[in-house]
Amino acid sequence: MPAKRKPRTRKHRKSDLARLEAFTALRETSTRKKVDLWLTNLGWNTDEESPACNVTTERALTNEQKQKLKGREPDYILYKSGTKEIIGTIETKAKGEDLDAALKDAIEKYAAPLEVPIVFVTDGSFFRTWYQKDGRPLLLDGEPVNQLLRESVLLRFLAEGPSIISESPKVVYTRDQLISIFKWTDDKLRKEGLRQGVERFTEFANILFLKLISEIEDFNEKNGEPRRLARKYCWESFCSLNRSQMKEYINKVVLPHLVYRYNHSGDVFQLRLGIRSTKTLKEIVDKLNGLTLINTDSDIKGDAFEYFLKDSITVGNDLGEYFTPRHIVRLMTDIADPQFGEKIYDPTCGTAGFLIEAFKHVKRLCKPTKDNLHILKDETVFGNELTNTARIAKQNMILTGDGHTNIEQKDTLHYPVKDEYDVVLANPPYGQETDWGHLYDVPSENADCVFVQHIMKSLNKNGRAVVIVPEGFLFRTGTDKEVRKLLLQNFRVEAVISLPAGVFNPYTGSKVNIIVFHRGKGSTDRVWFYDMHNDGFDLGATRKPTPEKNDLPDLRTKWQNKPESENSWWATIAQIKDEDYDLTAQPYNPHPIVGPPHEKPEVLLKDLVETQASLLKELEMITTEGLVQ
Repeated sequence: MPAKRKPRTRKHRKSDLARLEAFTALRETSTRKKVDLWLTNLGWNTDEESPACNVTTERALTNEQKQKLKGREPDYILYKSGTKEIIGTIETKAKGEDLDAALKDAIEKYAAPLEVPIVFVTDGSFFRTWYQKDGRPLLLDGEPVNQLLRESVLLRFLAEGPSIISESPKVVYTRDQLISIFKWTDDKLRKEGLRQGVERFTEFANILFLKLISEIEDFNEKNGEPRRLARKYCWESFCSLNRSQMKEYINKVVLPHLVYRYNHSGDVFQLRLGIRSTKTLKEIVDKLNGLTLINTDSDIKGDAFEYFLKDSITVGNDLGEYFTPRHIVRLMTDIADPQFGEKIYDPTCGTAGFLIEAFKHVKRLCKPTKDNLHILKDETVFGNELTNTARIAKQNMILTGDGHTNIEQKDTLHYPVKDEYDVVLANPPYGQETDWGHLYDVPSENADCVFVQHIMKSLNKNGRAVVIVPEGFLFRTGTDKEVRKLLLQNFRVEAVISLPAGVFNPYTGSKVNIIVFHRGKGSTDRVWFYDMHNDGFDLGATRKPTPEKNDLPDLRTKWQNKPESENSWWATIAQIKDEDYDLTAQPYNPHPIVGPPHEKPEVLLKDLVETQASLLKELEMITTEGLVQ
């Protein structure tokens, strides 16, 4: 018979509490390690023994500042370089702690007595910010700041106020010019015989790449970093040549070097331009020559590709390559929170928007040693793309800092992968058909459910996925339902985030959701739903910024603890089974929407057929009565 356990005494409980507090301190220490890396990689000097130090931890620089704190110790104080002027403070918390409460605490304890203009609070994944003078969060390009910033950017906030635009007025102006140039180029190349939309854009992107990489190389050289591309292969080497010399130089000098340097992983650059007319080439180069593009989004797709998708039937409709808004990409990346050393996969990478954001996210957490940079560039991001857009994805990764090696052009569903990746970030195309459904556990010609199965298989034993799926996948019967059952039984579905219809305007009005799930955490016992009504942009065709209508900060606030609220609620697996494995948000909403009840399409179709039959019957009776009369 086992020995009887002794009752827990007050002494034992105090010991337990001490161990718990030690564990909590360790978790906050983990956040501080991240902050230390972020600050270093952003150019802050955290060496407190150095005269150039502009960051202190748990102390102020002057006795006057120390007296104002009255014994309290801010986690970090940020100073203007070469001075004792405080420009910001950072409060770190463990994951799961209430960041809004922490922000209020940091303002009262540190920012107010020290008159600190800018406050950051972070748990290592999410952030809160505050601009003390105006009493509101920091906004960068109309979106809430969700990362630490360089000193130069903080000084801009101090000079300009709580909302700034990251790009200079010159670059904002040239963005419109770039779109105009692309439209002009697109028309020119169509007349040259390049009929496929992707083909025309690829030609334009080749020239645009040379312009961008040249600006980046010049910028890096000015900041003491080594050039990756010698000047004789950059823009300045050919932009002033006459049109015949220009084409010959690009084809015989520049492109062969790029092919030699980068094509070992597959096609990135072709040996010769597809632009036949030397006059057209010269005109394109001349138009781009006067622009400054370095501060624009390094994803070439950006505004030029948005225009292309909007106006090109070939790409926009036939291939379903819809542009994933950058703020949604950032949200999903922050939720996945990829770490250095993890393998990140996008099975439908398009022009690499998710992989670029994930690459940047990991780079901020990476010490820039030779070995670490090798892992980051060659062993971190992986992607597939069905179309020739894979070339653009590779070019985008090269511009970002590399990582192009593991991007392949192929039909993802034809090549199932198993137990391979730590993180999957994806926005697969909707409503497609596939010939490869028989390779998966639930065979189907419907690519929606096959893509989800591909992602499920690709995760390793502790992997996690943050994926956009069409709303239909979450409630349809048949193979979609069977895949949902497999997902709930074999994975821990953490959350479903319902995005408002219009998020993907002007390319599609489809209603979509973000689904977050983990492997290795058992089956699903309950799911957290968040119903997003506004994403900070008008939901019409123009998608103009509307910062006053934005649920993203609220979602980020609630993510760690996932409370129930007007916009969020839980559903148990028993409830989900009762709803025929429906994973849309509304069936479980404790605050039902006032108005007509939500009906599934098959129910609405049945009602429509019955109504139509009834109307036809009435019409037949009226006609018959008329004939009788």
